[in-house]
Amino acid sequence: MTSSSFISYYWKFAQLDAQIRVHVATLRSDDATPSESLEAWLRLLLSSDRAAVGVGLDWYSYLDAQRRFGRANPLAIGATQALAVARQELEATPVRSVTENGVVVDGANFASALGLLAVLGEPEDISQIHGVLSASEDNNVLLEGCLATGHVFLSLDAPPPGLVDRLAAIARGPSYWPEVRGAAVSALGAMDTTEAEEALIELVQSGIPLAAEAAVEILYRKAPNERREFVEDMIATTSDQTVRDRLIVLLSST
Repeated sequence: MTSSSFISYYWKFAQLDAQIRVHVATLRSDDATPSESLEAWLRLLLSSDRAAVGVGLDWYSYLDAQRRFGRANPLAIGATQALAVARQELEATPVRSVTENGVVVDGANFASALGLLAVLGEPEDISQIHGVLSASEDNNVLLEGCLATGHVFLSLDAPPPGLVDRLAAIARGPSYWPEVRGAAVSALGAMDTTEAEEALIELVQSGIPLAAEAAVEILYRKAPNERREFVEDMIATTSDQTVRDRLIVLLSST
């Protein structure tokens, strides 16, 4: 399929069963035919081995990400099956794994499944996504959950109760990775609701490091003639000087 160095986002190659490694090698090989690669992927995806399933989900997400380089996802023919498997994984118990970089992931199967939902998720998936976001404290799981929320919300009108509060808590949480907090802000920005906008405004006023990014997310939903007034109001009501300085820079570009 491709001479790729990719193995998996959340599962370490050395810890995989020997047969799983064979299927991964097929996916990575330039010599494998499209049908051989597809068969190898389906054997991973439909395996009874949880790690194999996670690797299969990761491969779909990885190859789909290559579309930004103009490459078609050769596994797209199996999108329906991949989505069904991802939903099943979110109903299962969390599985701990270790990445190639040695990072422990509490709920690697959730991270892999949410990564798939960030590509293929539908409005009906928001309840499962919310459930995992509410229960997990793992940075990788939360990152994928926030990305999946942003994707799914492109087709949703209103968030389930508690989701906005959870995303705001993640954005404020100093123990979370910066990219996780940023993804939470972006997920709030995807929600065109008063509740989400109020949460973003509170984040701006709280002086968190991502305050300016939160302000940008709000600006996207404002009409051009409202944007300058909004930033001026934020400057007037924000006491943190660092945030004020960022907002002033933002004002100069509106």
